[in-house]
Amino acid sequence: MTKNDRIVFMFSGGADAAAAVCSLAEDFTVVTLTLDVGQGHELTGVRERALASGASRAHVLDVRDELARKYFWPAVQAGRPFLTCPGELLAPLVAAKLIELAKIEEARAVAHEWSGEDALRVEEAVRALDPELEVRAPLSSAALSALDEATLWSSARLAAGTPFELTRNAADAPPEGASIEISFCNGLPERLNGIDMSLVEAIESLETLAGAHGVGRVPLKGNGWIEAPAAVVLEIAYAALSAATSHGPLDGTVVLRLRQGYCAVVSCSRREAPLAIASTESR
Repeated sequence: MTKNDRIVFMFSGGADAAAAVCSLAEDFTVVTLTLDVGQGHELTGVRERALASGASRAHVLDVRDELARKYFWPAVQAGRPFLTCPGELLAPLVAAKLIELAKIEEARAVAHEWSGEDALRVEEAVRALDPELEVRAPLSSAALSALDEATLWSSARLAAGTPFELTRNAADAPPEGASIEISFCNGLPERLNGIDMSLVEAIESLETLAGAHGVGRVPLKGNGWIEAPAAVVLEIAYAALSAATSHGPLDGTVVLRLRQGYCAVVSCSRREAPLAIASTESR
């Protein structure tokens, strides 16, 4: 490859990622891609940092809705232990978006900044979707695990001793607690406390509501925690509705109680589909 060849680099915005752009820019025309998966303020100035590091163009793509519907929610429905490994959900989406932009930019290679299992997940997904693309990992020697550390809508990997960011300590949460009502239509949350919401809006609202009551801290095997208020509440609510539904679509309402670190189902009512009325018209 030559300096005229383009490479698409998945850019997180950190110092290591900026250094990787500088390194890649010595040999390629670098185009960066940053995915908005719910990081919020962490994305402030990310495009400017990529350009300052040597990228010729910097793209920021909001994929929250796609991530929620195609990856996050199916994991909830399948009852998978996705909270312990958010990288498993992000890797296929990362690979698809890298390939998509590489085609638009006519790039012959893509690059990422991860190592270990996350790197393998992304690289295998890219090769499965487009075997002709070269995949590079300019920071492969660094001890990075960006996928697992990324915010996945209320899911952040924390090492032991690290301050919690999304959940209040249970002892400091309001002792009176709070009740929430989630309405489902065809297995998807459609209303929260009587207000119509998209899946993304419901996730973001539950992150705030449940986190304020200390709900959502999930211990990891070995060491550390994951904070996932919305995921914990939605998994409990969906499981309750599934248990109450023997057949037909998952339509109904689940009421839950949040109190000092606990989330419990108060009631679960299935919404019955209207009965079909046979025609009695005479012929």
